Amino acid sequence: MLKALLFTNGDPNARMINGTTPLHLAVQLERRDLVQDLLLMGADPMLRNFTDQTAIDMATARQLTNITTLLVEAAHSLPVQRELKRQQQALEKPAKQTT
Repeated sequence: MLKALLFTNGDPNARMINGTTPLHLAVQLERRDLVQDLLLMGADPMLRNFTDQTAIDMATARQLTNITTLLVEAAHSLPVQRELKRQQQALEKPAKQTT
């Protein structure tokens, strides 16, 4: 399922019925490679499932140090990424013409 998402350019933040995201699943599977791929696709490590857990919470609880570090680093860069995306979208909007 996760590899299919990666190869079809699906939404890396899509949720299953229980609020689980692909990032949550990658952590459950202890697949650092998938976690990294999902983060590169724009997965948000701060999204919570319906039990109020982030992927970071899950990795920490499972003592997955390498995955936790990767997720925390990604979470710290989120505000910068969001601002860059906002600026990019502003540049892509056609300028309003004044008459």
